[in-house]
Amino acid sequence: IYTLFNSLPLFPANRTTEDSICCVSSTQGNSKDDVVTIDLKDLKTNSDAGSDKISSSENSDLEDITATPWIGGIAGNRPPTSSNTTASNNSANPVGSVCVSLLVVNTDPGQDKYPAPHSYPWMAALIRKDKGNKQFCGGSLVDDRHVLTAAHCLTVFRTATDLPKLEILLGAHHLGSSQRNWKTFKVSKIYKHAGYSDSKLTDDIALLRLSETVEFSDKIKPVCLNRGNVQEYDNGTAKATLAGWGQPCPKCSTSKVLRHSMMRLWTNEECQDKYNKVPVSIRHRVPKIQPTMVCAGSPGADACQGDSGGPLFTKVGGSYFQLGIVSWGIGCGEYPGVYSRVDNYVDWIDRNRNKN
Repeated sequence: IYTLFNSLPLFPANRTTEDSICCVSSTQGNSKDDVVTIDLKDLKTNSDAGSDKISSSENSDLEDITATPWIGGIAGNRPPTSSNTTASNNSANPVGSVCVSLLVVNTDPGQDKYPAPHSYPWMAALIRKDKGNKQFCGGSLVDDRHVLTAAHCLTVFRTATDLPKLEILLGAHHLGSSQRNWKTFKVSKIYKHAGYSDSKLTDDIALLRLSETVEFSDKIKPVCLNRGNVQEYDNGTAKATLAGWGQPCPKCSTSKVLRHSMMRLWTNEECQDKYNKVPVSIRHRVPKIQPTMVCAGSPGADACQGDSGGPLFTKVGGSYFQLGIVSWGIGCGEYPGVYSRVDNYVDWIDRNRNKN
Protein backbone atom coordinates (compact mmCIF):
# COMPACT_ATOMS: atom_id res chain seq x y z
CA ILE A 1 0.00 0.00 0.00
CA TYR A 2 1.54 3.18 -1.25
CA THR A 3 2.52 6.18 0.88
CA LEU A 4 2.44 9.64 -0.66
CA PHE A 5 5.69 11.48 -1.36
CA ASN A 6 6.17 15.01 -2.68
CA SER A 7 7.48 13.87 -6.05
CA LEU A 8 6.41 10.64 -7.70
CA PRO A 9 7.92 9.04 -10.80
CA LEU A 10 5.47 7.64 -13.29
CA PHE A 11 7.27 4.31 -13.02
CA PRO A 12 9.56 2.92 -10.32
CA ALA A 13 13.23 3.59 -10.92
CA ASN A 14 14.04 -0.10 -11.20
CA ARG A 15 11.50 -0.63 -14.00
CA THR A 16 11.41 0.46 -17.60
CA THR A 17 8.27 1.73 -19.27
CA GLU A 18 8.29 -1.42 -21.39
CA ASP A 19 7.84 -3.77 -18.45
CA SER A 20 5.71 -1.47 -16.35
CA ILE A 21 2.42 -3.02 -17.43
CA CYS A 22 3.61 -6.56 -18.00
CA CYS A 23 2.88 -9.58 -15.99
CA VAL A 24 4.26 -13.11 -15.92
CA SER A 25 3.36 -15.11 -19.01
CA SER A 26 0.75 -17.74 -18.37
CA THR A 27 0.48 -21.17 -19.94
CA GLN A 28 -2.91 -22.50 -19.01
CA GLY A 29 -4.50 -25.80 -19.93
CA ASN A 30 -7.54 -26.25 -22.10
CA SER A 31 -10.91 -25.98 -20.42
CA LYS A 32 -14.42 -26.87 -21.53
CA ASP A 33 -15.94 -24.15 -19.37
CA ASP A 34 -14.78 -20.88 -17.84
CA VAL A 35 -12.32 -22.34 -15.35
CA VAL A 36 -8.85 -23.88 -15.43
CA THR A 37 -8.34 -26.25 -12.50
CA ILE A 38 -5.06 -27.37 -10.95
CA ASP A 39 -5.64 -30.22 -8.49
CA LEU A 40 -3.19 -31.57 -5.92
CA LYS A 41 -4.70 -35.03 -6.50
CA ASP A 42 -2.86 -35.06 -9.83
CA LEU A 43 0.45 -34.93 -8.01
CA LYS A 44 1.93 -38.42 -7.67
CA THR A 45 4.79 -37.38 -5.40
CA ASN A 46 3.94 -34.64 -2.91
CA SER A 47 7.03 -32.90 -1.55
CA ASP A 48 7.22 -29.71 0.47
CA ALA A 49 9.52 -26.99 -0.83
CA GLY A 50 11.22 -24.68 1.62
CA SER A 51 10.79 -24.18 5.34
CA ASP A 52 7.74 -23.01 7.27
CA LYS A 53 9.48 -19.91 8.56
CA ILE A 54 8.74 -16.48 7.14
CA SER A 55 11.85 -14.43 6.64
CA SER A 56 12.05 -11.50 9.05
CA SER A 57 14.35 -9.53 6.78
CA GLU A 58 13.09 -6.10 5.77
CA ASN A 59 15.04 -6.27 2.50
CA SER A 60 12.99 -8.29 0.04
CA ASP A 61 14.17 -8.85 -3.51
CA LEU A 62 11.76 -7.04 -5.79
CA GLU A 63 12.57 -9.46 -8.59
CA ASP A 64 11.06 -12.24 -6.50
CA ILE A 65 7.70 -10.49 -6.46
CA THR A 66 7.00 -10.98 -10.15
CA ALA A 67 3.44 -12.22 -9.94
CA THR A 68 1.80 -8.85 -10.31
CA PRO A 69 1.29 -6.44 -13.21
CA TRP A 70 0.67 -3.83 -10.55
CA ILE A 71 3.40 -1.26 -10.16
CA GLY A 72 2.06 0.77 -7.36
CA GLY A 73 1.03 0.42 -2.93
CA ILE A 74 -1.55 1.48 -0.08
CA ALA A 75 -1.19 4.94 1.47
CA GLY A 76 -1.69 6.09 5.01
CA ASN A 77 -4.98 7.88 4.52
CA ARG A 78 -7.91 7.34 6.85
CA PRO A 79 -9.98 4.23 6.14
CA PRO A 80 -13.74 4.76 6.14
CA THR A 81 -15.80 4.36 9.28
CA SER A 82 -18.93 4.74 7.19
CA SER A 83 -19.80 4.68 3.52
CA ASN A 84 -21.89 6.81 1.19
CA THR A 85 -22.80 3.71 -0.79
CA THR A 86 -26.35 2.41 -0.74
CA ALA A 87 -27.36 -0.96 0.68
CA SER A 88 -30.05 -2.98 -1.04
CA ASN A 89 -32.67 -5.07 0.72
CA ASN A 90 -30.80 -8.22 -0.28
CA SER A 91 -28.44 -8.41 2.68
CA ALA A 92 -27.95 -12.17 2.64
CA ASN A 93 -24.72 -13.78 1.51
CA PRO A 94 -25.72 -17.31 0.44
CA VAL A 95 -23.77 -20.54 0.07
CA GLY A 96 -23.56 -20.95 3.83
CA SER A 97 -20.88 -18.33 4.32
CA VAL A 98 -21.00 -16.65 7.73
CA CYS A 99 -19.37 -13.46 6.55
CA VAL A 100 -18.26 -10.61 8.77
CA SER A 101 -21.27 -8.73 10.10
CA LEU A 102 -21.71 -6.09 12.78
CA LEU A 103 -17.98 -6.05 13.45
CA VAL A 104 -16.73 -2.94 15.23
CA VAL A 105 -13.41 -2.04 13.65
CA ASN A 106 -11.20 1.04 13.48
CA THR A 107 -13.77 3.38 14.95
CA ASP A 108 -11.28 6.25 15.03
CA PRO A 109 -8.10 5.37 13.12
CA GLY A 110 -7.22 8.98 12.32
CA GLN A 111 -4.32 9.07 9.86
CA ASP A 112 -2.84 5.78 11.05
CA LYS A 113 -1.64 3.78 8.04
CA TYR A 114 -1.66 0.57 10.09
CA PRO A 115 -4.99 -0.92 11.20
CA ALA A 116 -5.37 -2.44 14.64
CA PRO A 117 -4.30 -6.10 14.48
CA HIS A 118 -6.97 -8.39 13.02
CA SER A 119 -9.30 -5.53 12.13
CA TYR A 120 -9.82 -7.22 8.77
CA PRO A 121 -9.99 -10.92 9.69
CA TRP A 122 -10.60 -12.02 6.08
CA MET A 123 -7.13 -10.94 4.93
CA ALA A 124 -4.97 -13.69 3.45
CA ALA A 125 -1.26 -13.56 2.62
CA LEU A 126 -0.02 -15.68 -0.29
CA ILE A 127 3.46 -17.10 0.33
CA ARG A 128 6.03 -18.47 -2.14
CA LYS A 129 7.77 -21.28 -0.27
CA ASP A 130 10.27 -21.69 -3.11
CA LYS A 131 11.26 -18.00 -2.89
CA GLY A 132 12.38 -17.81 0.72
CA ASN A 133 8.81 -17.78 2.04
CA LYS A 134 8.09 -14.34 0.63
CA GLN A 135 4.65 -12.80 0.64
CA PHE A 136 3.92 -11.96 -3.00
CA CYS A 137 0.15 -11.39 -3.23
CA GLY A 138 -2.92 -10.93 -1.09
CA GLY A 139 -6.31 -12.59 -0.97
CA SER A 140 -9.54 -12.74 0.99
CA LEU A 141 -11.22 -15.57 2.88
CA VAL A 142 -14.74 -16.00 1.48
CA ASP A 143 -15.87 -19.12 3.38
CA ASP A 144 -14.37 -21.87 5.53
CA ARG A 145 -12.49 -23.47 2.64
CA HIS A 146 -11.74 -20.86 -0.04
CA VAL A 147 -9.58 -17.78 -0.61
CA LEU A 148 -10.30 -15.33 -3.43
CA THR A 149 -7.36 -13.76 -5.26
CA ALA A 150 -6.19 -12.58 -8.71
CA ALA A 151 -5.45 -15.00 -11.55
CA HIS A 152 -2.24 -13.19 -12.44
CA CYS A 153 -0.86 -14.03 -8.99
CA LEU A 154 -0.96 -17.71 -9.91
CA THR A 155 0.51 -17.79 -13.41
CA VAL A 156 3.68 -19.47 -12.10
CA PHE A 157 1.59 -22.28 -10.58
CA ARG A 158 0.84 -24.22 -13.75
CA THR A 159 0.64 -27.85 -12.65
CA ALA A 160 -0.04 -29.93 -9.55
CA THR A 161 3.72 -30.11 -8.98
CA ASP A 162 3.71 -26.38 -8.27
CA LEU A 163 1.00 -26.43 -5.59
CA PRO A 164 3.31 -27.37 -2.67
CA LYS A 165 5.22 -24.14 -3.36
CA LEU A 166 2.14 -22.09 -2.41
CA GLU A 167 1.04 -21.42 1.16
CA ILE A 168 -1.73 -19.26 2.64
CA LEU A 169 -1.54 -17.37 5.92
CA LEU A 170 -4.76 -16.43 7.72
CA GLY A 171 -5.00 -14.35 10.88
CA ALA A 172 -1.70 -12.61 10.10
CA HIS A 173 -0.87 -8.99 10.84
CA HIS A 174 2.91 -8.61 11.30
CA LEU A 175 4.62 -11.07 8.97
CA GLY A 176 7.97 -10.50 10.65
CA SER A 177 6.68 -11.28 14.13
CA SER A 178 8.51 -14.01 16.03
CA GLN A 179 5.20 -15.00 17.66
CA ARG A 180 3.85 -16.37 14.36
CA ASN A 181 0.28 -16.10 15.64
CA TRP A 182 -1.27 -16.94 12.29
CA LYS A 183 -2.66 -20.11 10.76
CA THR A 184 -0.93 -21.74 7.80
CA PHE A 185 -2.83 -23.58 5.08
CA LYS A 186 -1.78 -25.55 2.05
CA VAL A 187 -3.72 -25.33 -1.21
CA SER A 188 -5.38 -28.43 -2.66
CA LYS A 189 -6.89 -26.82 -5.78
CA ILE A 190 -6.57 -23.68 -7.85
CA TYR A 191 -9.51 -22.47 -9.92
CA LYS A 192 -8.35 -19.84 -12.40
CA HIS A 193 -10.80 -18.09 -14.69
CA ALA A 194 -10.22 -19.42 -18.20
CA GLY A 195 -10.93 -15.97 -19.63
CA TYR A 196 -7.87 -14.45 -17.98
CA SER A 197 -5.62 -12.70 -20.49
CA ASP A 198 -2.08 -11.49 -19.79
CA SER A 199 -2.43 -8.72 -22.36
CA LYS A 200 -5.98 -7.53 -21.70
CA LEU A 201 -5.94 -8.48 -17.99
CA THR A 202 -9.58 -9.54 -18.27
CA ASP A 203 -11.20 -12.01 -15.85
CA ASP A 204 -8.32 -11.57 -13.41
CA ILE A 205 -9.82 -13.77 -10.71
CA ALA A 206 -8.97 -17.09 -9.09
CA LEU A 207 -10.22 -19.21 -6.21
CA LEU A 208 -7.98 -21.27 -3.93
CA ARG A 209 -9.36 -24.34 -2.20
CA LEU A 210 -7.57 -24.91 1.09
CA SER A 211 -6.43 -28.37 2.11
CA GLU A 212 -8.42 -28.24 5.34
CA THR A 213 -11.43 -26.46 6.79
CA VAL A 214 -10.82 -23.10 8.46
CA GLU A 215 -11.95 -22.70 12.04
CA PHE A 216 -13.32 -19.19 12.46
CA SER A 217 -12.21 -17.00 15.36
CA ASP A 218 -11.96 -13.32 16.25
CA LYS A 219 -8.83 -13.23 14.04
CA ILE A 220 -10.11 -15.29 11.10
CA LYS A 221 -13.50 -14.67 9.50
CA PRO A 222 -14.71 -14.45 5.87
CA VAL A 223 -15.73 -11.26 4.13
CA CYS A 224 -19.13 -10.93 2.41
CA LEU A 225 -19.21 -10.85 -1.37
CA ASN A 226 -21.06 -8.03 -3.05
CA ARG A 227 -24.13 -9.60 -4.69
CA GLY A 228 -25.83 -6.32 -5.41
CA ASN A 229 -25.89 -5.56 -1.69
CA VAL A 230 -23.74 -2.50 -2.35
CA GLN A 231 -25.33 -0.33 -5.01
CA GLU A 232 -24.21 2.87 -6.71
CA TYR A 233 -20.67 2.34 -5.48
CA ASP A 234 -19.09 3.28 -8.81
CA ASN A 235 -20.76 6.68 -9.12
CA GLY A 236 -17.48 8.57 -8.81
CA THR A 237 -17.99 9.77 -5.22
CA ALA A 238 -18.25 6.63 -3.07
CA LYS A 239 -15.20 5.35 -1.19
CA ALA A 240 -13.85 1.98 -0.15
CA THR A 241 -10.99 0.50 1.87
CA LEU A 242 -7.99 -1.43 0.62
CA ALA A 243 -5.64 -3.46 2.82
CA GLY A 244 -2.47 -5.37 2.05
CA TRP A 245 1.22 -6.04 2.63
CA GLY A 246 2.38 -4.45 -0.63
CA GLN A 247 5.11 -1.89 -1.19
CA PRO A 248 4.52 1.42 0.64
CA CYS A 249 6.55 3.31 -1.99
CA PRO A 250 7.94 2.58 -5.49
CA LYS A 251 11.43 1.56 -4.35
CA CYS A 252 10.44 0.06 -1.00
CA SER A 253 10.31 -3.56 0.04
CA THR A 254 6.89 -5.04 0.71
CA SER A 255 5.51 -4.20 4.13
CA LYS A 256 5.87 -6.70 6.98
CA VAL A 257 2.87 -5.10 8.72
CA LEU A 258 -0.61 -4.94 7.20
CA ARG A 259 -1.46 -1.46 5.91
CA HIS A 260 -4.77 0.08 4.88
CA SER A 261 -6.19 3.14 3.19
CA MET A 262 -9.44 4.66 2.03
CA MET A 263 -9.80 5.66 -1.61
CA ARG A 264 -12.36 7.00 -4.05
CA LEU A 265 -14.16 4.72 -6.48
CA TRP A 266 -13.99 6.04 -10.04
CA THR A 267 -16.54 5.58 -12.78
CA ASN A 268 -15.23 3.38 -15.58
CA GLU A 269 -15.59 6.26 -18.00
CA GLU A 270 -13.38 8.66 -16.05
CA CYS A 271 -10.94 5.82 -15.35
CA GLN A 272 -10.60 5.14 -19.07
CA ASP A 273 -10.19 8.85 -19.75
CA LYS A 274 -7.31 8.93 -17.25
CA TYR A 275 -5.58 5.93 -18.82
CA ASN A 276 -5.98 7.46 -22.27
CA LYS A 277 -3.43 10.04 -21.11
CA VAL A 278 -0.57 7.63 -20.45
CA PRO A 279 2.65 8.29 -22.42
CA VAL A 280 2.27 7.59 -26.13
CA SER A 281 5.18 5.14 -26.07
CA ILE A 282 3.24 2.63 -23.95
CA ARG A 283 -0.37 3.54 -24.72
CA HIS A 284 -0.79 0.55 -27.04
CA ARG A 285 0.07 -1.79 -24.15
CA VAL A 286 -2.41 -0.39 -21.63
CA PRO A 287 -5.50 -2.62 -21.30
CA LYS A 288 -8.94 -1.15 -21.88
CA ILE A 289 -11.20 -0.66 -18.87
CA GLN A 290 -13.89 -3.33 -19.11
CA PRO A 291 -17.36 -3.53 -17.48
CA THR A 292 -15.93 -6.39 -15.39
CA MET A 293 -13.45 -3.97 -13.81
CA VAL A 294 -13.77 -1.20 -11.24
CA CYS A 295 -11.26 1.57 -10.56
CA ALA A 296 -10.23 3.15 -7.26
CA GLY A 297 -7.62 5.60 -6.05
CA SER A 298 -7.08 8.92 -4.33
CA PRO A 299 -4.11 11.27 -3.96
CA GLY A 300 -1.69 9.36 -1.77
CA ALA A 301 -3.86 6.26 -1.69
CA ASP A 302 -3.16 3.43 -4.09
CA ALA A 303 -2.43 -0.28 -4.30
CA CYS A 304 1.12 -1.38 -5.11
CA GLN A 305 3.20 -4.37 -6.06
CA GLY A 306 2.55 -7.10 -3.49
CA ASP A 307 -1.05 -5.95 -2.91
CA SER A 308 -2.32 -7.85 -5.95
CA GLY A 309 -5.15 -10.27 -5.31
CA GLY A 310 -6.16 -8.44 -2.14
CA PRO A 311 -9.66 -7.13 -1.42
CA LEU A 312 -11.22 -3.72 -1.96
CA PHE A 313 -14.14 -3.57 0.45
CA THR A 314 -16.69 -1.31 2.14
CA LYS A 315 -18.97 -1.40 5.16
CA VAL A 316 -22.70 -1.17 4.51
CA GLY A 317 -25.48 -1.87 6.98
CA GLY A 318 -23.14 -3.36 9.56
CA SER A 319 -21.46 -5.82 7.18
CA TYR A 320 -18.28 -5.71 5.13
CA PHE A 321 -18.63 -6.42 1.42
CA GLN A 322 -15.81 -7.05 -1.03
CA LEU A 323 -16.19 -4.95 -4.16
CA GLY A 324 -12.97 -5.69 -6.01
CA ILE A 325 -9.78 -7.73 -6.33
CA VAL A 326 -6.51 -5.84 -6.88
CA SER A 327 -5.57 -6.46 -10.52
CA TRP A 328 -3.39 -3.89 -12.31
CA GLY A 329 -2.25 -0.30 -12.58
CA ILE A 330 0.59 2.02 -13.55
CA GLY A 331 2.81 3.88 -11.10
CA CYS A 332 2.10 4.66 -7.47
CA GLY A 333 -0.73 7.13 -7.07
CA GLU A 334 -0.49 8.61 -10.55
CA TYR A 335 -3.35 6.54 -12.00
CA PRO A 336 -6.30 4.80 -10.35
CA GLY A 337 -5.85 1.15 -9.54
CA VAL A 338 -7.91 -1.34 -11.53
CA TYR A 339 -9.77 -4.17 -9.80
CA SER A 340 -11.78 -7.18 -10.90
CA ARG A 341 -15.40 -6.36 -10.11
CA VAL A 342 -16.65 -8.99 -7.62
CA ASP A 343 -20.39 -8.67 -8.29
CA ASN A 344 -19.71 -9.69 -11.88
CA TYR A 345 -18.19 -12.99 -10.75
CA VAL A 346 -20.33 -14.23 -7.84
CA ASP A 347 -21.90 -16.97 -9.99
CA TRP A 348 -18.45 -18.12 -11.08
CA ILE A 349 -17.23 -18.09 -7.47
CA ASP A 350 -20.25 -20.04 -6.20
CA ARG A 351 -20.11 -22.59 -8.99
CA ASN A 352 -16.47 -23.42 -8.33
CA ARG A 353 -16.46 -23.36 -4.55
CA ASN A 354 -19.39 -25.77 -4.53
CA LYS A 355 -17.42 -28.35 -6.50
CA ASN A 356 -16.08 -31.41 -4.67
